Amino acid sequence: MTSPFRDLDRPPLREADLHRALVAPDGAADPGLWRDIRVVAATESTNADLLVAARSGQPSGTVLVAEQQTAGRGRLDR
Repeated sequence: MTSPFRDLDRPPLREADLHRALVAPDGAADPGLWRDIRVVAATESTNADLLVAARSGQPSGTVLVAEQQTAGRGRLDR
């Protein structure tokens, strides 16, 4: 899939890099806020996907990032 945001002059999001930079390693003195970060190419709504994940047992602190979001309201209903 080609991102419609290829003009943003940035490489695609890399899950491993985000995880390494933002998630504390197991056993860290300060575990931080985020426990897991997942990157998907596209989704209708990251919030709806996370709601489903939470209901199926995904732990609190999971972050979902999408290169493209096709529905959903986004921040401040925009």
